Amino acid sequence: MNIDIPIAKPIDVSECAVSANKKLNAVINWLKEKEYENLAPGKTEIMPDTFAILGESKLREKSDAKLESHKVYTDLQYIIDGEESFGIKPVSQCENILKHYDAERDICFYSDEFENIQTLRAGQFIILPPDCAHAPLIGLGSVKKCIVKIRL
Repeated sequence: MNIDIPIAKPIDVSECAVSANKKLNAVINWLKEKEYENLAPGKTEIMPDTFAILGESKLREKSDAKLESHKVYTDLQYIIDGEESFGIKPVSQCENILKHYDAERDICFYSDEFENIQTLRAGQFIILPPDCAHAPLIGLGSVKKCIVKIRL
């Protein structure tokens, strides 16, 4: 996978440099142009092999968050309003499968502990490729975000 932007680190969309990956670059430009504002809540295809999920979610305690990973899609999670923390752990270090891989939903859950936590504010995104397990929705209150699923 050719991603030349930091992985599993908060990135300000307004300051993001151009990526060599054409599809990732197109998604970042889509975010910069605030095209997500035209989406209805739910899942929408925004380009071939790429869809966005717009929604608002309640946040939870770190102890209630479970790691998840995907095999087919890379997540680009963009915070529209609020603040959200993500637990991060390489899939290769996850040892305790909570729910086996569901190919239809492209997701696997783990009960492993995690120490690496990345916090994003409105206007920031995080890239989470298939080799990066992540525990989303950590924090207080709620968050409005756009999750872009990209088949790279």
